[in-house]
Amino acid sequence: MFVFLITSFYCFAQKIETVNIESKIYGGREIMIYTPRLYEEYPHKKYEVVYVFDSQARQYFDYVHSSLTFLNSAVPMIVVGVISKERDDDFLPTYIHDETAKMMRDNKGRANDFMKFLKNDLFIYVDKNYKTLPTRLAVGHSNGGVFITYCMVKDPTLFNGYIAISPHMRYDEMQMVDSLQKFDPGKVKRELFYYMAKGNESATDWEKSINRTREFFNSEKTNKVIHFEYEYFPSETHTTIYPKAVINGFNKWFAYQYNNLNRCKEYYTSLKERDNYTLSEEDLLGHISNHFWAKDYSTAKDFMEWGKSMFPNSRLLADFDKRLGMVQETKAPSIFPEKCLGTWEGTMKIYSYNTLRDSVKVRFTAAKTNVKGIYTWKTEYLSATTPMIKDYKLVIDDLDKGRYKLDEGDGVELIEYNVNNKLYSLFKVNDIWLTATTQLLDDKLIFEVTSGKVSNEVKAITNYSFTNVQRVIMTKIE
Repeated sequence: MFVFLITSFYCFAQKIETVNIESKIYGGREIMIYTPRLYEEYPHKKYEVVYVFDSQARQYFDYVHSSLTFLNSAVPMIVVGVISKERDDDFLPTYIHDETAKMMRDNKGRANDFMKFLKNDLFIYVDKNYKTLPTRLAVGHSNGGVFITYCMVKDPTLFNGYIAISPHMRYDEMQMVDSLQKFDPGKVKRELFYYMAKGNESATDWEKSINRTREFFNSEKTNKVIHFEYEYFPSETHTTIYPKAVINGFNKWFAYQYNNLNRCKEYYTSLKERDNYTLSEEDLLGHISNHFWAKDYSTAKDFMEWGKSMFPNSRLLADFDKRLGMVQETKAPSIFPEKCLGTWEGTMKIYSYNTLRDSVKVRFTAAKTNVKGIYTWKTEYLSATTPMIKDYKLVIDDLDKGRYKLDEGDGVELIEYNVNNKLYSLFKVNDIWLTATTQLLDDKLIFEVTSGKVSNEVKAITNYSFTNVQRVIMTKIE
């Protein structure tokens, strides 16, 4: 493998190099490599590496490396821009359906060759010539999202984190979706992170391909080894989604990797074992500072205690510890979702016009996520004939006003208000008005839904019938 340095560009002590890598598969392939500020000043510091595909569109590469500085100053990263002159050929698996051939022009789909180029040429060059950690993230949009998913299925050791933005999963009659079934969880050595974002693409097969992909990641087999995050951006097109998804995807990666002390400890322990890399007191102080400036003083203090155990004589940590000790931390209010944490069960009774029509066992789970202010809010209907799972998120919207958002994950958000340990929501679906309440009463959690249509109108008053009522009283089981 031969490498030719074409250009170097410096900006505010950050450096971007354009390099041509000689490959047995392709001959020459051009890439761009960004190194962060102070890269040269700390000779022993190593960096996670982000690989940005589709960097022939320079704005993709520039947006990622520019954004990272603002998102987490404690974790600067090397960013590699991977340029593709024939993106369909690079990113897509070889098609297997005749109809696809008409759209591919002369491209056959050589994703497997492109993956070999990464593994046998690009990764080796970057790891040999730059101060890298064995942690790689991939950012792919559209066909690029297909490619990074293809890599995950074929060899889940290539990347640790994936940011797939509006991935074109409907390609070749959903070939990639079908290939997900070949994913072998046994090949995953350490839990993977996969973030997927979807814009307002409205084609039926596009929607179906994304939903099937979500089903795969939410399956019991997969979520044991992959931390999956999904976001829907109904106001963004296939193109305009990129900036927002990059920001959100990396924010979720940083929250996943670094906001939880135990996970952070486990991560740096693994780096010590795999790469003999030891967390420095400067790096640790960066994590503490991030939590401090986010006013998450409790987590900052937890990280500080960890730091003092590793660096008991650190003047750097001691000085900041004094500052942390001066903070008058106000006790966080006992907010509604925190009171509901755990798993609850009960039998839902379903009434229609004052007559009990049916009943079903229900299990409800409230749990913290890696993102502060967002909670898992999952309801399982344990019917023997028609089981159903509603895996939602409850998001704090305005704590002072008691306002929350119930995110159903498909672009639907219900506004809910908490009053005295009871969530209220009122909404309309077509011609039907619904109310929903979730109440914590002593040691019981009570969930109730009512629905009905217009009954009659008298002067300025419109009456609505209570056609259906669903009510369950749940007891905490764990």
